[in-house]
Amino acid sequence: MSNLYFLASSRGQGLSRQVFERFEKIAKSHGKSQLHLHVNRDNTRALTIYQLYGFEIVQVGDTPFGEYFLNDYWMIKKL
Repeated sequence: MSNLYFLASSRGQGLSRQVFERFEKIAKSHGKSQLHLHVNRDNTRALTIYQLYGFEIVQVGDTPFGEYFLNDYWMIKKL
């Protein structure tokens, strides 16, 4: 999956937790031991949620993207 967004009106309903629980289930069923994601360093709301779900920052990345850079944290959750 490349990007995941929720409408502001759907926030606070547990949808992201349901999605990540499903991701974990799928990953485990395929023998995976980790989930990986990238989040923009300025996206403090998402960063906080990912950390609550057990993700840890493992690297800071500045990836070229056209004329710009994606300033991300790379995160992993061990399953």
